[in-house]
Amino acid sequence: MSKFTTSLATSHNLSLAAMEEASRVGQRTADIDHLFLALVMNKDVAGQVLRKASRYLRTRFTRCMWCSARSSMLRLTTGT
Repeated sequence: MSKFTTSLATSHNLSLAAMEEASRVGQRTADIDHLFLALVMNKDVAGQVLRKASRYLRTRFTRCMWCSARSSMLRLTTGT
């Protein structure tokens, strides 16, 4: 298959997945959010990268929130 044919098939599959996501929430049209979800769920390289980035960002966010809560607690206990 040529690169054009492959990218056309991938685009079609992503569009179908986005429409399925939209219909799950009762919408008749897909928007960028649904397309992004379809891309994240895709088994190809882009989906793998996005899922890995999501895990990384979630871990960083959790650590950041924990550090923020900890420093707030320290300020409360020390009175500064």
